[in-house]
Amino acid sequence: LNREIGLMKKAVQCSEITEWFEDEEHYGKKIEAFREMNSFMSVLNSANLYFGVASSLNEYSIDAESAFTDYRSFATLNRGQDKDRWYFECADSPNEYVLNVDIDKLKRRKLVWLNYKVESDGKFLGVLATGLQFDHSLEEIFGEYDQANVRSVVIDEHGVIQMDSAIAGTGQKLIFESSRKLV
Repeated sequence: LNREIGLMKKAVQCSEITEWFEDEEHYGKKIEAFREMNSFMSVLNSANLYFGVASSLNEYSIDAESAFTDYRSFATLNRGQDKDRWYFECADSPNEYVLNVDIDKLKRRKLVWLNYKVESDGKFLGVLATGLQFDHSLEEIFGEYDQANVRSVVIDEHGVIQMDSAIAGTGQKLIFESSRKLV
């Protein structure tokens, strides 16, 4: 997890990416940002990036197989939409990044997301996110404990269990849609 956080910090500080976030319509900057994002995706465990640009609220998603022609907005972010909460929670946070469990809108899979602010000279430009793969995330979160003696859970802000080490190895999903609350 620390490695992914470090790589994302480097990505959001990359001049090619920040310059394109500042000038989204500039074709040359878009090409350079795409090249840099591909470079970062080649070393991220997740091999995907998901992002929103503050000035337009345009939303994008690319992965390691994406061509430049796929590098286009697929939606506009809206503060009133629950599906866009990831962006606005990160934008409003006093922290430079936010972790949350959420569903990938395009591929309909639940991921642990690392949402990182993109800023330049103190100006908020947008959010760059990557969906962390569960096997890596689970190993980071649950791997250091003797599971016979310690149970770990990840809960959301409403107390709903999102990840549970007690079901590891049972064939059940480790990340799941649930309304179970931690009691």
